[in-house]
Parts: sequence; structure tokens; C-alpha cells
Amino acid sequence: MKIFSNITVLLIIPCCAICYVAKAQEVSNFTPDMLRESKWRYDQTLHVESGATIHRAYYGYQYFLYFRFDNSYQQFLNGNYTMGGWKLTNNLLEYSFDHINRFEIVKLSPTELVLEFERPGSKGHFQFHYINCEEHHPFPKPLNELPTVRITEKKIFILPAWLKKKKNIQKAENSIPAVYINIELTGGGYSGSLDPIYRDFIWIKSDGKLIREFQSKSKGLVATKKNIPRADLIRLCQFAESQHYFEWEREYDCTDQACVSRKKYKPTPIPLRISITYGNRKKVISVGIWGMDARKTQYVGYPPALDKIVAAIQKMVY
Repeated sequence: MKIFSNITVLLIIPCCAICYVAKAQEVSNFTPDMLRESKWRYDQTLHVESGATIHRAYYGYQYFLYFRFDNSYQQFLNGNYTMGGWKLTNNLLEYSFDHINRFEIVKLSPTELVLEFERPGSKGHFQFHYINCEEHHPFPKPLNELPTVRITEKKIFILPAWLKKKKNIQKAENSIPAVYINIELTGGGYSGSLDPIYRDFIWIKSDGKLIREFQSKSKGLVATKKNIPRADLIRLCQFAESQHYFEWEREYDCTDQACVSRKKYKPTPIPLRISITYGNRKKVISVGIWGMDARKTQYVGYPPALDKIVAAIQKMVY
């Protein structure tokens, strides 16, 4: 992306509707989990000192950015894909974009990302403004992630007994307007040789909309869509928080040869990936082999509370 070099005449637009984002007096402690598995669409470039818009996205000029959980990123610029690595330390983001390798994050929210930088040979500071685009983006979807949805049925969710704690209900309801929630669950378990599983994905949005896609050889693609009460989502997130979910490791995988060997045999283990965003906290966790096989053997060690969290998410579907 060459915003400055490809444009011979810069369009100066008075900044009225959207102004540049001023830096906080104290450096914000942004964490990598706040960026992992987030997708962004470029909106505009602002000059900080003058408050002027010097470039804006338009039809025919589209740029998207995807920060993956493994600290790699994907970029899409006008039909071309590129990849690289990223690193975040406090508010300093390192990744290569338009010949700039380091940016300062001045704003990071569930809906907006603002990166500030200096360009050699140019006066002042500049800001790239991005808009979150989790639903509409050009990045290819992995096999176990969300495809186009068709609705087959709606069901009523019954909250698991272990989540029904009266002391949390009022607190959850009072916090509904301010808390952003996003839950994704992919894979997990074992795929039998007679009826292999091709896709198993659950996505619960902040407004309580749940979408589940399941596809196997015999059943084909089955999609379910329903609504979950927000208070129930908050109780689930509060339980995860109480179990220190956001402090767990990002990856749990084999530590011995028996575990590595088990991945080669059928029924085939399906890696589990879970992502929970609660307010400004986000954690993406991958488990190489989740749960026990037919021999009642668990091959990968992970926090026991993960089983309860996964079970609660799956129960919301049925």
C-alpha cells in the first residue's frame, strides 16, 4: 500500500465528522490478545497536526488487515494478498505496512483501530484509521470457520445449573449495555472414519445471535441460528474470568511421543480453537487434542475448567 507515493495530489478535507485521535497522557497497556484474530478495514489517513484527511478508502482502493492468533498477519490490497509477522509491546506495534515498520496504537476498541506514525521526509505525524470488519472481509475462510449461513431451526436455550448463581444475575443485567462479547468455538473431539466431520463451528455475537455450522459426510451441512439472552452470555464470560481464562496459555499441545503418535490414528483428533472476547479482554486458545478418546485417555493437559466452558457453549446450541 502506497498512500503517499501513488497519489500525486493530496486531497485536503477539513476534519469535521471524524477528527484525529489524541494520545492519552499515559501510555495504554494494550495486550497482544486484544489484536489476535481481529480483522480490520482501512478507512482513512489523517494528518495529526492539521487535523486534515489526506487519503480515504474508495471503490477500487481497498485494504484489509488480519492479525492472526499465531502472530502472523495477512494483508489484502486491491486483490493482492501478502503475509508477515507482527509483535505488540504495550502500545508499539511492529509490522510492515507502506514502508513503515513500527506504529503507535493510540486507540484500540472492538470497533476501531488507530495507528500513528511518522514518515521520513514528511512533516508531522499521521494516523491510519481502521474499522473492524469481522463479518465482511476478503480473507479465505478455513474449513472449520463460518461459511454462508442457511437457517434450519430455532431452539430454546436452558442455562446449565452450574451457571445459575443468583448473586451474579443482577450484576450481569446491569452491565449489559457496556460489555462487548464475542465467542467462537471451532472443532474439538474426534472424527470417525465412517462419518468424517468436515466443519463444526459456533459463533455467538455480542447481541446474543448464535450461528452454528456442522457438516459431516452423512448429514451434509446443517446450520442453526437462534438468540441467546445477553445476561446468560455475561454469566458465561464471568465464569471464564473467574477461572482465569484470560491468563491461560495460548496453546496446549503434545508433550510426549504417545500424544504425537495418537494424532496419526483414527478416529482422527480434531484440534479445538476457542476465542472469547469480554469487554477489552480477548483470548484465543488452541488445543491439539481436546477431550478423551474411546480408551478414556486424555493426551493433552489443559485447565479442567476449559471442559466446562466448552460444554456450556455447546449446550447453548441444543
